[in-house]
Amino acid sequence: MKNLIFLFLSFFSIAGQAQIYKFRAVQFNCTRYQNQPMEPPETKDLKDMPVEFDMDSSILYIHSPNIQVFHLDKKPFAGGEKDSIVNYKFNATDSHGVKCIVTQEIYESEKAPHLASFWLEYPDKTYMYYLEKG
Repeated sequence: MKNLIFLFLSFFSIAGQAQIYKFRAVQFNCTRYQNQPMEPPETKDLKDMPVEFDMDSSILYIHSPNIQVFHLDKKPFAGGEKDSIVNYKFNATDSHGVKCIVTQEIYESEKAPHLASFWLEYPDKTYMYYLEKG
């Protein structure tokens, strides 16, 4: 009987596991601010800032000094692959209720300097985080 209860609980803990992808942000770029392009972009190296993407609830968490939370639509409105870069664009809302576009890029080439990136595009600014596996 103890084994049956253990198997039952094990099954539900496995079946109920969320699909959360963990990354480390290693670089931040600001390419546009106050509707003005940043030439050159403002770049800041990061010390392995945790980033999590919960595929089940479509929530992106960026653990910066002030945690950023983005609620993405369940399905991307655009996406594709070009030059070994796969991208998906989602309409999203940040934790302040401001609408933005979140673009996920995955670099498939082994020669790519990073694993992936997230772009956060607001009407007046654009930020990007380069990611490595968490």
